[in-house]
Amino acid sequence: DVNDLTRALDLHNVGYFDFEDFLAVARGSLVGMRAAVVREVFQYLDLDADGRLSIRELEARYTPSEQPDVEAGRKAPAQALQELLLRLGAFGRDGGLTLTDFERYYEGISAGIDSDQYFKHVIRTSWGLESDERSRYARNLHRSQDGHLQVTEGGICGRNDGW
Repeated sequence: DVNDLTRALDLHNVGYFDFEDFLAVARGSLVGMRAAVVREVFQYLDLDADGRLSIRELEARYTPSEQPDVEAGRKAPAQALQELLLRLGAFGRDGGLTLTDFERYYEGISAGIDSDQYFKHVIRTSWGLESDERSRYARNLHRSQDGHLQVTEGGICGRNDGW
């Protein structure tokens, strides 16, 4: 029934739901390795260990050059940083991000990434953390499908305009 659906989607108990509420229910929570990597990154970013991330903490650790859109040349590093701060700001309504806010943000990112290893690579390297060999392989595979690398028998070749 419609009333049951509305109650289920009304995450803030205000009598209605918005599109973000709908997406949160449809995407579901982070689980397993994805939840673990988001918690790990949150703890790494929380420089003063107060359980909240400030803009200063985010800016200190963010590595926009590792973002897929920056690597592909679709965005400038400064643009990627500005967009990230705007998107994260929507979750941290009271001036800082809690772990719950951070997880909610990455639930949206997670929904668009099929591979757990590629998700791990994107999250870790975006914040200046090393990626393991399996995650780098997933990144290279993703980039080859995006048209920026060519996987051949001899290895991986970077794309140039001569292709």
